[in-house]
Amino acid sequence: MQVADVFAGAASYTLEEINGARIAYLEFATLEPVELAVNDAIEYEGETYYIRHREDVTKEETSRGFTYRVKFYHEMYRLHDVVAFMYKEPDFRKNMNKYNGTARQVLDIVVRSMNRVHPGWSLADCIETKAATFDLKDKTCAEVVSDLVAHYDSEFYVDGRAISFGRREVAGSGLTYQQGPGGGFRSVTLSAVDETPPITRLYAYGSDKNMTGGEYLQLPGGKKFLEKNTEKYGIVEYVKQFDSIYPHGEFKVTARVDAFTLQASGIDFDLTAQLIDGVEPVVTFQDGGLAGYDLNIVKGSWDAKKK
Repeated sequence: MQVADVFAGAASYTLEEINGARIAYLEFATLEPVELAVNDAIEYEGETYYIRHREDVTKEETSRGFTYRVKFYHEMYRLHDVVAFMYKEPDFRKNMNKYNGTARQVLDIVVRSMNRVHPGWSLADCIETKAATFDLKDKTCAEVVSDLVAHYDSEFYVDGRAISFGRREVAGSGLTYQQGPGGGFRSVTLSAVDETPPITRLYAYGSDKNMTGGEYLQLPGGKKFLEKNTEKYGIVEYVKQFDSIYPHGEFKVTARVDAFTLQASGIDFDLTAQLIDGVEPVVTFQDGGLAGYDLNIVKGSWDAKKK
């Protein structure tokens, strides 16, 4: 292994975005040429950044030697280079790509897949989530993580080779700056992250699943919208459908009566009274040996008294 000790120029910088880019741009000068190749790496504040593409290395000959401008990528970009397989070994059987599990369980698959190629990956922290079904067919680990972020509307970040999933909270520096004599700033400009004004009135509605009469699930109490901060920003309307919100219940299987009959004593309603004409009731199993299966309940097979 060859180690080069260089001085970072004034144009060098690092960039880190939430659920986005994380790079280090390094500019340095040398008297003798330095051979740089893909996977050559630097260490900065305990994190490793590596060269991902040959095109990210620019070499310029000057009167005093050579100037290099190099774009390094954080270790998290290795997620793009590894295929996510549900099991330890690739499985190319049909209908074996859907996985039902929590965010933690899906990330366990990602970590196992990463360690197949780049040892040392782990799951540092993960929020508790409900189980959902994810399609892992022909996806890289980065694509699987992106699916998790989109489904749970959350964030992920990587420290070293340890993955964390959930909203990231960063402590402030404790420093205070102000405008004026001795304050540190001659001018202060307030700018928005984007040009979209804050939403103050939200028209929200749910799914039409398990609904009758061709309607979507509405806000409780007959409300048409949710409102906040109108006195500060005025009325800025937005409408959004939440497909994952619909009438349903979650109950635990408490007993196995026979090979085709299960008991869930926690059910607090009469299934017969909730039936929709022409629609069969369905049970979706979240974990256990039937995890990921949607099974129809045969008409007349239930007993509301026994649950």
